[in-house]
This record gives sequence, C-alpha cells and structure tokens, in this order.
Amino acid sequence: MNERHETLSPWSADKLAVTLFVLFMFSGEARDLLSQSGLRWAYLLLLSFGVGFVVTPIIYVLAPRLGAVDMPAGRKDHGVPTALLGGVALYIAFAVTVLRNFAFTDELKGIAVAGTLILAVGVADDLLDLPARWKLLAQ
Repeated sequence: MNERHETLSPWSADKLAVTLFVLFMFSGEARDLLSQSGLRWAYLLLLSFGVGFVVTPIIYVLAPRLGAVDMPAGRKDHGVPTALLGGVALYIAFAVTVLRNFAFTDELKGIAVAGTLILAVGVADDLLDLPARWKLLAQ
C-alpha cells in the first residue's frame, strides 16, 4: 500500500462522496428530477442531511478557535473538553434547505424566525455562558 493511502483518515472517502453528493443536490437537475418523481420531500431530506454532514466537521474545528469549548466540571457528563456550536451546523443545514426550497409559507417564516432566535441565544450561551433566566426568556 502506498504512503498516501496510509495517511488518509477512514472518513476521507466518505466525506468526499457526501460533498460531491451535496454539490449534485444543488443542481437544478437533481431538484427537478426528484420533484417530478413526487419525491420533493426526499430531496429536501437528503439535501439537509448532506449539508449537515459537510458543515458539522467545519464547525467542530472552528469552535475551539472561537473559544466555544465546554470544559469538564462537577455536574457535567463529559470528561474531556467538548466543542460547542453544534446548533450552528444544524441551523445552516436547515437554512440552506429552506432557501433552496423557495416555498415560503407563513408557517415556514414563523419557524425560520423562531429558529434564528433560538440559534442566536444558543450561540450567545456557548460563547458567553448566559444565565438560565435569559435562556428561559428567549424560549
């Protein structure tokens, strides 16, 4: 086995495959094909999963650089420092899917506004450790 194959992580090929899949899902052909086949919701599910799969490792690397790391302490379950900001990756997957869908009903607008508020409070809490009363008020 050559040196290049030995240094690749076991997930590299999978990440590349999913990244290529996400790029394909952004094409109009993929959306049209699945929509015309009656699989519009499957398209949205696959797109959101793919975007989340690609964005999550990026957020995982960025979180410590931004100081968004939860340190082990008394009542915490984890024994090692843990990256925060996972909600940002989920929000990006949601937002990309909603924007790609272009079906903005009043209900979806309400969900988007509420999701954005929850994201803002979650990021502020991850970075600034907000008191519980502020988090409860936002909910």
